[in-house]
Amino acid sequence: AGKELSREGYFFLLRWFYITFTSQVGKEAMRLYSGRRFLTEEDRDAALVCHRLFALARQWGGPSPEEWAMLVGFVAGHRALEAETKVHIISAWAKDRLPGDPAKQPLQTKTGQRWYLEGLKSLESSESKPSPAKKMLIEQERSKVEKHPFEAASNR
Repeated sequence: AGKELSREGYFFLLRWFYITFTSQVGKEAMRLYSGRRFLTEEDRDAALVCHRLFALARQWGGPSPEEWAMLVGFVAGHRALEAETKVHIISAWAKDRLPGDPAKQPLQTKTGQRWYLEGLKSLESSESKPSPAKKMLIEQERSKVEKHPFEAASNR
């Protein structure tokens, strides 16, 4: 009975590997041949949220060391971003280069807006004594998102 269980486990693991491998190859092929950087709108929104938070921190003279730690942790812990995208985002920040004006690019999903609100909350609480300019800018951004909860035509 033990050999049969280990044999079944082996075939289960082999099937899992084939599915995972095929899925990853398919994603890479779609990205390569479609010419799009992101496969889904959620992927795009996740990267845009990160860039928006960094651009917002620059508006009040940041990011401070505490804000840097929060921003890097936000990117590193984001489940929707692939490892390559995470490195690309942090590398762009280190070079002080953002993709255009992130504030002018609309978030296209409800999930993206939820992530943005969570990021704003984390950014606000990253320092023990935030400056008045920081509080005001974060509150303005929060009210923009709540005032216009969904800017895109597609409702995902």
